Amino acid sequence: MALNWLLLIAKGCPLFQALVSVTKSSKTMLSCTFIDSPITKCLVYITSGVLLNAAAARNSSIDQYVSFLPFLLSTQLWARSANIPAALSVLEVYLKICPEVVLRQHGELVMQHYVRLVGSKSLDQYGFQLAGSILPVIEMVNGVESPLGVLLNNMFRRVQFSKTPKFMKQFIVFLCRFAIIRGADILAKSIEAIQPGMFRMVVEKVVCNELSSLQNMTTIEDKRIIAIGISNVLANATNFIAEQYGSLAIGCAQLIEAPSVSERPVLSPEEEQAAMYNAEGEFINPYCRLSYAPRADPIVPEISNYKGYLAQAVLQRGPAVNSAVLSCIPAELQQHLNAYLTA
Repeated sequence: MALNWLLLIAKGCPLFQALVSVTKSSKTMLSCTFIDSPITKCLVYITSGVLLNAAAARNSSIDQYVSFLPFLLSTQLWARSANIPAALSVLEVYLKICPEVVLRQHGELVMQHYVRLVGSKSLDQYGFQLAGSILPVIEMVNGVESPLGVLLNNMFRRVQFSKTPKFMKQFIVFLCRFAIIRGADILAKSIEAIQPGMFRMVVEKVVCNELSSLQNMTTIEDKRIIAIGISNVLANATNFIAEQYGSLAIGCAQLIEAPSVSERPVLSPEEEQAAMYNAEGEFINPYCRLSYAPRADPIVPEISNYKGYLAQAVLQRGPAVNSAVLSCIPAELQQHLNAYLTA
């Protein structure tokens, strides 16, 4: 709880701005020798992330903050589920500012944390969050054979043996995020490298089948990521999914028109009671949750009209690669998508 509370202050309160202002003129390196109580032990992780961010903003050396990584990545810290949201948020700062240092020196440990998180029904959302931070820099991972395969195979294992509605939503969103960040052709080739023909099977048996189920489970940002990611698949991996082109376009169009859920859904009294305890049965103050901190910046913010982006992919970019796919789109949907283009 203390770790979440401290990071909430760091991300969302004026105290954070004040601390950054102080660190801009300070060259003092933090020392962990004074850390001796449970609450202050948490402070070192949060403060290191804050100072690292400030150092990067003023283009000064970040070497002095790298020494905190072994503490931040320690299995003891990550063993308690209450620590994971805050520790992961600080790790994301390191992965954004100095990914090579993190993944060259500690890549194996980072991937171990990912495998544990994504394999857990109660913690898999953090596994996907970590995967999303690793994805742009995954080629830097050292000490792990085929890190992209590890990333995907552990997800596919859950799909095959222990999927849940929550997991499947996050899985679809991650695949679409992959198609945005790394490209749809790389997504297709990466899945095909696991097993020939697997990408088409995933699109047909998983993505197309799940899109209707996601209509009442997705936020506006989820829908935006899915629309842009599927647009990239339709336009840039057209020949991989020619037979599913129509189904994928129809499912995505229906999804983005469905009502969106809130980023912070209203919980029933029973759900509120259950949310007050973590996986270890420890009480968590709901008003100290990290979920109340500001949201991350949206992916590809330059694409403001994601509905128009989908329409362009379905009606123009995909058929430019394979003209036959346009016949898969019903006339009614074509008319509907044309309205997006002129909006």
